[in-house]
Amino acid sequence: SFIDQLRSCMDITTAEQFCDSFSGEHDGIGERVTSEFTEQLVDDLGMMAEVPEWLVSNVDWSGVWYGSLRYDYYDLEFQGRTYFMNRHLG
Repeated sequence: SFIDQLRSCMDITTAEQFCDSFSGEHDGIGERVTSEFTEQLVDDLGMMAEVPEWLVSNVDWSGVWYGSLRYDYYDLEFQGRTYFMNRHLG
């Protein structure tokens, strides 16, 4: 079950821990989804505000995920959806 995966992979056992670490949810699984999450997170943090669109459209979001963010976020795939949890919260 989803709860069992949270417990075994992230040691999340309470609703409070879940709320603290939950960072997003996307339809689908795999590299496309981690790339979408990465782009959305960077945009939500305001890091792309001054970057020209032509440059944004050429960023290797998959490379950003695998090179940096996968160490800070856990991507839990469950029933065709991917849940992103902050590894440092919860």
